Amino acid sequence: MRYTAQGTDCDHIGNPEDHNLNNLRMLCGPHHRKRTALQAQAARGPQSSKRRPVEQHPGLID
Repeated sequence: MRYTAQGTDCDHIGNPEDHNLNNLRMLCGPHHRKRTALQAQAARGPQSSKRRPVEQHPGLID
């Protein structure tokens, strides 16, 4: 099924520095935000599952 909403946001298909018309397409706002979020997540790389241990507040007395 194709999404038929009117495109309102210009999206780069490939290189974000390439503003050639062959590298641009129109997307609706929600799909453009979703695509941008996925690209940002991919750029950050895999998230570490290691978390810093929770430290006890120095003002608390056991």
